[in-house]
Parts: sequence; structure tokens; C-alpha cells
Amino acid sequence: MEVCFDLRRITKKMPSRFVRANWKYFSESAAVSFEEAYKDVSSWLVECVLSNGQVSTLLKCQLAELLRWRILEVHYIYDAIAATEGKKDRGKTGAAKDFSGATLKGLSKKHFYDDNFVPKNLINFSSSRKGDEFHESFWSKRIGQDVSEVADDYALGMIAHGFLSRLEEKTLTGEWIVFADIDGVKYYLTLATHKLPKEKKRLLLDRRVDADWAILFNVCLCAEEFPELLKLPIFQ
Repeated sequence: MEVCFDLRRITKKMPSRFVRANWKYFSESAAVSFEEAYKDVSSWLVECVLSNGQVSTLLKCQLAELLRWRILEVHYIYDAIAATEGKKDRGKTGAAKDFSGATLKGLSKKHFYDDNFVPKNLINFSSSRKGDEFHESFWSKRIGQDVSEVADDYALGMIAHGFLSRLEEKTLTGEWIVFADIDGVKYYLTLATHKLPKEKKRLLLDRRVDADWAILFNVCLCAEEFPELLKLPIFQ
């Protein structure tokens, strides 16, 4: 399989699809150059994160863009990879899981957390069984009170209880690191978002491709760098 792109050349000119699609830049200019960010990411992965795993050039480029634009805290992503590598789990999310669909069969995903995802986690808690229990417990003790007088207490309670509950259980949600485990070596390939499986993404010319295929497209970009990926069911 031949990949005719120079991933570093492409991504130094514009942020990766993952970055462009999901976050606006927080500053008018990047804090550091792409080259500096890429070097920092690469050295940190080798020195502090990886045991025997491998990280694709594409993922390093994505991390470099997140770092240089200060869009997400990349150390949360490092922590998630390190936990998957068997190192101390400093993360706040659950264990890695396999993708269930046929399109991405053989690939796995590991959530990483960032403080930008607090609202989503609170929404998830409020619609959960524990959220319902908190709601019922709170209001049952305040029957007859003016709602406007206790609304702030309810909001603060929901935030504190909801976030701490999910933090203690390591059930905070975030976005995905997509990887493959082949012959005992984990290959970390690309970042992906929860939005992808539910949306259509424009990839090539005027073709509209299902978003699972958008993840697969990024995985295919990594196949020349890691020929071992050709063992996966998706390439059979």
C-alpha cells in the first residue's frame, strides 16, 4: 500500500482534520512552531509514555497541533496512552474497548479526558440513573420551597456530585485514541471524536463518506509506516 503524502508537510501547513473539525483556536497565533511542538511531542512519548508501543506520524502531528494552538491539554492524552501501555493510570476514563462495527473491526479505542469536556460529562450524569436519584433526593427535601430560592444550590450540587461521581468511577467521557494491538505491540494511530460515527464527512472531491470510513481513512494513511496493520481484519 503506497501513501503518497508527506504527513508532516501537510499538517504543518494546516491543522489536521480532527483539530479543524472540532475546536476553534484560542489564540490568534500559535504559541510555538509546528517543528518545536512535533519535537516536544515525540520526545515526551518516547521518554515518558511508551513501553513498547508505536505512535504514528499522523497522531504525532495531531498532538503537535493541539499543543501548539493550546486547544487541548496533551498530557491528558499522554496519560491515556501510558495507561494503555501498562504504566500508572493517571487518567479519568475507563479501560480501552474494541470497536464493535465491521468497518473498524480489529481496531480499539481509548477515551482521553480534557476539561473542555466537563459540560458533556454533566449532561451525561444528569440523564443517568444516578442523576435521577440526585434529582429526586434533592427536591424531595425541599417540597414547598420556591424553586428560584434553591435553584443555585441544585445546580452546584448537580455539578459537584455529578462530576465527582464520574471521576471516582473513572467513567468520564472524552474523545478517542484509535489504536491496534498486533502481536503484543500497540500501534497508536489517530485521534477521533464521538461526532464521527453520527455524521458524514467530506474526504475526497465531491464524495461523501460515512464517518467510520473517515477513521479508516486515517488508519490507511498509517499502513505504509506500519505494514503490520495489514494483518487487521479491515484489510483482509
